[in-house]
Amino acid sequence: MAPLPLIAPPLQDSKFTLDISGVAGLFGGDEVVEATSSLHLYKGRKYRGWYNSPGAYVVAKYFGRAGQCVQLDGKKGPKYQAVLSGTQMITGHTGYLLGRFMNEQPGKDLREADQRTTEPTGVTIVDIKSVRNLDNLFVPSSLLQLLVGYFTILTSFATAIVSLILFNDRICFAAIIIGTMIGGISSLIIGSGSLTLHTVYTPAPGSPPGDGILVDKEIIILRGNEGHVNAITKGSFKLDLIGKPKYHLIGICSALYFAQFIAQLFLIPIGTLPARSCS
Repeated sequence: MAPLPLIAPPLQDSKFTLDISGVAGLFGGDEVVEATSSLHLYKGRKYRGWYNSPGAYVVAKYFGRAGQCVQLDGKKGPKYQAVLSGTQMITGHTGYLLGRFMNEQPGKDLREADQRTTEPTGVTIVDIKSVRNLDNLFVPSSLLQLLVGYFTILTSFATAIVSLILFNDRICFAAIIIGTMIGGISSLIIGSGSLTLHTVYTPAPGSPPGDGILVDKEIIILRGNEGHVNAITKGSFKLDLIGKPKYHLIGICSALYFAQFIAQLFLIPIGTLPARSCS
């Protein structure tokens, strides 16, 4: 006969069960991060974040690091070769965007009908007439984006009301409302940043024209003065978030998402099964 324990095991009479609904905070976070990262690109998007979402743990980890990651220059562009000065460099995110945009444009086949067929190479000539000081970059939201955003908001509040009225589940109701409020507050804070294009607008005196070639799978010929071409070869996007340089508010958003993860982990399994499906 096994000896009896001196101290009764804690929570042995607890009815708490950690099922799959309790780990919702571990899944779906990558999609939420992608949606939150594009808040600054669409006008008014920061006001449409009032909805509950899974993956709070992944989002909390991401924004715990994002306070210092304000440069949108993660992509490397094609190699640039200046024609007159001989300068060679690897372009950044703006060069990558230009190359991707040109690859999507329809081309014209200049080969003769009786010529030998080889692997085609696209050549694009880009004349850069002027580059403005672009501050607070954004694009307007389409009607479909607006409808989807408002539908998501209404769905979150509707599921909270259904869980409370039909199933009398205050725990799941509170968890949904908490997640909705955290998502809305975080969207307002994170979406209040200003996206700007940083480049060398004024070249050195006596600099030759910036005509050059971008070489990748396709060839892009750039023509224009150096100040204009710099926007492609040296340009980078910078996201100025509120609260810099320490970004305490971004840290608060990370803490809020972690609190939502704790709520999803421990509160949702206590609720009733129909209300948990609404969560």
